[in-house]
Amino acid sequence: MAHLDVNPADLLRAADNYAELQLRAAAIGPKAVEEVQRIIATHGPMGYPLAVGVVAGLARRQAALDAKAANFGQYSQRFTEHAAAYRDQDLQGARDYAAPAATMLDLGGPGHIPPPEGRVICTEINAGGFGCSEFLPGGMIFHWLSPVDLTGHWPDFP
Repeated sequence: MAHLDVNPADLLRAADNYAELQLRAAAIGPKAVEEVQRIIATHGPMGYPLAVGVVAGLARRQAALDAKAANFGQYSQRFTEHAAAYRDQDLQGARDYAAPAATMLDLGGPGHIPPPEGRVICTEINAGGFGCSEFLPGGMIFHWLSPVDLTGHWPDFP
């Protein structure tokens, strides 16, 4: 199965754009009617042929325009629903995620590196987790990444 990485904010932005298109498309008919009334009011009998042409063109295209406006509304609703579904799945995944617990026993067990002998200082990193440094009694420094903050878990050396 292919992996799809979607940002719900992008989906909501697309939904907003389609909603705006729906409103603009729905406003074309009423604006055309206002324009026809303005033409009749300002041009009198000379404006009637133009007004009739606008009304005839609008009548021919109004059904298609209304259908397209309805489609834009459906697209907006679908994008909103998809954004909600992705957000819900992300939240459910976060709730169900069982992070492995790192304990002193886990770190010192078979197949693992030995527990530190020197002073350990960890700082939180942007990628998640902690960057830790062990200051060994011989003057060397050992660096590693840890899922937990191990600062203060090891005895200080003189």
